[in-house]
Amino acid sequence: MDNQIGISIAALPYSFKSFEGVLLFHEYPTTVVFQDIEGDPIIREWVDYSEQTKTDRFFYYRTDLTLLKKYISGNLPHKDLINQSKDGFVIFEDVKENQKYYSIASVKAIPIDYLPNADYYFDIDEGVHLQKIITHFNLDSILLSDIELFEAKEISIAQSSETLYVHFKKGKGIGFGTANTEVLARTLLKFDKFYKETALDFKLGTQRGDIQLSAKKNEEYLSCTTTEVYGNIAASYAVLIRPVHATQFNMFEKSDSEIISSHIFSLINNSTDVEDLKKEYNRHSDFVIKSYKAFVEEIYTSELKISLSWFSPESESEFNDEIDYIKANRIKTNLENLSIEEEEQFSIKGKFRSLNCDTAHFSFIGTSGEKFTGFIDDLIKEGSERINFISIYEITILRKITKEAGKQESKIKDILLAFIIEQ
Repeated sequence: MDNQIGISIAALPYSFKSFEGVLLFHEYPTTVVFQDIEGDPIIREWVDYSEQTKTDRFFYYRTDLTLLKKYISGNLPHKDLINQSKDGFVIFEDVKENQKYYSIASVKAIPIDYLPNADYYFDIDEGVHLQKIITHFNLDSILLSDIELFEAKEISIAQSSETLYVHFKKGKGIGFGTANTEVLARTLLKFDKFYKETALDFKLGTQRGDIQLSAKKNEEYLSCTTTEVYGNIAASYAVLIRPVHATQFNMFEKSDSEIISSHIFSLINNSTDVEDLKKEYNRHSDFVIKSYKAFVEEIYTSELKISLSWFSPESESEFNDEIDYIKANRIKTNLENLSIEEEEQFSIKGKFRSLNCDTAHFSFIGTSGEKFTGFIDDLIKEGSERINFISIYEITILRKITKEAGKQESKIKDILLAFIIEQ
């Protein structure tokens, strides 16, 4: 056992009102809960025993009802419950032959051996007097999601910003107010890609080609595809994201951000049931589905639990959903086992890039930079010899899309049905 930690004091600086029960464990009570006269929970942790001096060592700390609720709900690691001590300090108690000795120290001075692992969360099966503690402190009345979402909405209102609220509740490297840089960056980048592809669907339609946003000719789409992080909340770890370009609100119309977000949440909400997913799948391009699958796979790989919300301080519209790695695995399986065939016909203007009159293969670049490749229909194959690479054409394409079970991407087959030169 280490020597005394911190500064000696004569007695505990708490005025206890009652002992409320044991949190951990059945075999030996290591974590117990008291209440002080102000109504705050006081927690005592057993941390060490010296056989040589016959001394048990404990430390006490004050917490609040919200943090206690987060801990017993599995949303806050045990280590973070301690580190978020309401006073910023702990009181050590050494008990030897009915004698008690006290000292006070900063939470930062607690030896690492006395702290739980960073990824240790409360397990309900290990609780002893859990229901008694919940009832006494009326913890069921504390709705954590409401508290955190209210705080996010207050920031959104103050900033007059439509907001995507991404709350990392659990996962590898996720703690109270902290997040592993790599896990956070990977997840946000994949969500950003998902958002961008959904925005491009909104602007160009699901039959669009691939769009490179880095190209100068596509700068016009940056206003609806670019977002920024503008705030964070220590609720495990949460970030607030908004469109970079401020939305011009119209009380009679939905903003671009609201429409894009509604499409995102519609896909998430309808992904866990295969039949719902089949209906939803046709409303999105393959670029969106691919980016969504990458986002879901990141949640699965990093064993995350994420809640997503979008809200507007102007329209007061709101979307919500939650994905953990178990749900992510189910979504991933549904996407991989989806089997859909469909056809759609559309027209596009642009220029031919290449044409092989023998094989009937063509490539075409739309005026917005979209690329289309495929084969010319047999009925117009002979007339295709008149095509040049200078004039602007309006072409009609029949697109056949096949999503096969187990395949990561759809098979897209474009057939050129007609072409008309623009005069």
